[in-house]
Amino acid sequence: MTTAVIGDVGGHVGHLVDCLSALGVRDGVWPDGLQVVQVGDLFGGGDGDVEVARLVQPLLYAGRWTQLVGN
Repeated sequence: MTTAVIGDVGGHVGHLVDCLSALGVRDGVWPDGLQVVQVGDLFGGGDGDVEVARLVQPLLYAGRWTQLVGN
């Protein structure tokens, strides 16, 4: 298993997509064994908050994303 730690996202969906791409996520296909631990604010009150939520929600339910602190 590969665990990646991501800090504040702050609603910046483009940066989040770039980060996930660097981890091997392509077109919504998640690499086997990849687990993300996010340790900061996921939302920042900006325009990208809804898109971030739509991206992360299924990953939370699938057990591939762990939200430790933040909002």
